[in-house]
Amino acid sequence: MKAILDTGPWVALIDKSESKHDICVRWLKNFSGKLYSTESVLTEVLYLLNFSVKAQTAAIDFVLKSVVEIIPGQPELVW
Repeated sequence: MKAILDTGPWVALIDKSESKHDICVRWLKNFSGKLYSTESVLTEVLYLLNFSVKAQTAAIDFVLKSVVEIIPGQPELVW
């Protein structure tokens, strides 16, 4: 299975104060497949987690540990 990880769920996975944190963590534990996201989503996640370097590092670790694969934008496909 493949899924796209958007900003809200990604932040909720990391930030325990988010109301959907537990739901997102449970979903990720049960997910067996590949997660994809974009550079712009990662930028937004890092901005929203700017209250903590530790939280930002956790978001980057999702990419470095291949939990999430970043798909570069392809402006040539947008018209």
